[in-house]
Amino acid sequence: MERTTMNMTVVKDVEQATVITHPAPHHGDECTALAILEIVEGRVDVLRTRNPRAFEEAWIHGVKLVDVGGRYSPEQGMFDHHQADFEELRANGAQYSSAGLLWKEFGADACIALTGCTQAQAEAAAKSVDEMLIKGIDAADYGNRTMDQMSISTAISVLNPNWDEPADDESFIEACQLAHLVLTRTIKSCVAQVRGRDTVEEAISASEDSVMVLPQFIGGWIQNVLTTTNPKSGNLLYGVFRNLQGQWNCQAIPPVGAPQEQRKPLPKAWRGLNGAALAEITGVQDAVFCHAGGFICGARSQEGAMKLAQLAVAAE
Repeated sequence: MERTTMNMTVVKDVEQATVITHPAPHHGDECTALAILEIVEGRVDVLRTRNPRAFEEAWIHGVKLVDVGGRYSPEQGMFDHHQADFEELRANGAQYSSAGLLWKEFGADACIALTGCTQAQAEAAAKSVDEMLIKGIDAADYGNRTMDQMSISTAISVLNPNWDEPADDESFIEACQLAHLVLTRTIKSCVAQVRGRDTVEEAISASEDSVMVLPQFIGGWIQNVLTTTNPKSGNLLYGVFRNLQGQWNCQAIPPVGAPQEQRKPLPKAWRGLNGAALAEITGVQDAVFCHAGGFICGARSQEGAMKLAQLAVAAE
């Protein structure tokens, strides 16, 4: 069974640790940074301290420093951003927190470790994860956030003990588990989008007679068709795919810039018909439905959906 929780422990000395970060209160950036390391390395053993002597001992034991230590040196496993001479900035001038520094170093590796995707897919997905999640966590750590909305950084922060509650490591572990859950789901979502794009590209290249066939429904496939540079996409009228219920749909593709229209709507005579009525007028015995809007129809089999698509292409 796929592991869904973060494999971590909080330890009391440097010799037991794989990473050092600061003690309470915890924040979104170091919790997310630790989640990144756990995905890449398989587990993290965390020492929470600001003791400079522990930072010196970290060198001896090969322990990473995250959000502490006063230095940024990925080659030496040091990922702090609080020092006065910190100058690492994104291309747009935005500042990195420890989460962004770890993602910059290990983001593609994390995508591969979690999903087994290719290097090219990992690099593309890592950029999407950065846009969707990591940049916001970095910004929040510098106080740049929308105060009237809950964010992942705020959610992590509210897992700190309140003033009238005892302080312990359990709340920190819970916060890291939340960061890990959000991060893993974001990675999987972004990798799925990249893989889906690649699958759609393959289907476009293999398409014939204005019909593209996908092995199953892929979220965003129409957008992929409309934005690809493959010249065959301009001739496509319909996409055929297995739907979430196991039947097969034929969907009309819209023109670029007109998502509510279709390049060639399904025949008017089909629209609003179901079952036997649609089977009789099309001759496709396992036809199931045709939407009244003329943009999608379906059959119980791939063969049936393909026949509907071919009839629609040939229709006047």
